Amino acid sequence: MRKAVLLVVAFTWALGTFAYALINVKYTPVDLVRRSEMILRMEPGPIEDAVNGCVVVPPSADGPAAVHVLCDGGDRLIAGGADMSAKFRLTSKSKHAAWAEMDGDGRLDLFSWDAKVLKAYLMGAHGTLAETPVTMPLEACVGPASVGVGATAQSALVVAVSNAVRIVRLAGEKPSMADSQGDVTTACGPCVVEDFDGDDVNDIAQEYSAGLPLHRGREGNGPACEASAMVAPIWPEGSASAMRCGDFDGDGVRCLGARLASRSSPAFFGKPQKGPLKLTWKWAGADQSRQRAVIKPTQLELPVSGR
Repeated sequence: MRKAVLLVVAFTWALGTFAYALINVKYTPVDLVRRSEMILRMEPGPIEDAVNGCVVVPPSADGPAAVHVLCDGGDRLIAGGADMSAKFRLTSKSKHAAWAEMDGDGRLDLFSWDAKVLKAYLMGAHGTLAETPVTMPLEACVGPASVGVGATAQSALVVAVSNAVRIVRLAGEKPSMADSQGDVTTACGPCVVEDFDGDDVNDIAQEYSAGLPLHRGREGNGPACEASAMVAPIWPEGSASAMRCGDFDGDGVRCLGARLASRSSPAFFGKPQKGPLKLTWKWAGADQSRQRAVIKPTQLELPVSGR
């Protein structure tokens, strides 16, 4: 029996004070035992700034997982209970952000949207971030998410804009955007990248004012991504927000949780292990579930060429 320390993907802040917690999870090499206990609560100090959100940064080979705190006056990077912003030379001021390995050097890079432009900060060999000279005007961007695409598993960035799904990639050290796909007529929100149908290829779920459309990903013969747009939204009754993925019901299968404007309780959307993709929903604490939507593929190509 081994022990692992995992970062809780839930954060609270009030009156400028930010705190996060670590949990101790007992597991075997075969199966994760879903029993955990709180072992540590860290308060690295007051943040006298507007906090826009938090992003978990996966651990490196020689370091712990970190928390990227998005602030109007300057982001903070917290690891091991200490503020590591100066060490990594973090200078971003993010409304939304995502981390992905984009330039082929094996190190995570930062992509930050400050409500005007999407900026790329590449991690150098000395462990510091350097802003690239090229930025991308994205006034309607509401949240990026990283996704691995293609046979080479090259990382790209999924960007939610006013009414479309777009893909950002690096050509050398210069970010560029592919043509938009999956246009809709309603306002959108941040997207969540997850393998919803169990084929080991990431799909894209995105918040819209008219529901939760889903774009199914399918790996091609080269470093490109094809997606299928669903005919009906996962949830057709009004808007949804605050989407998160995780094993919320303890059955070993990750599902999608969301806050629905038309309901007072959160909803959780699950999927079967095999067969056609049928997303179901159930309320928190309820045992019943019912089918809400069935994906009917209509192929759309999201061109993400390799380097």
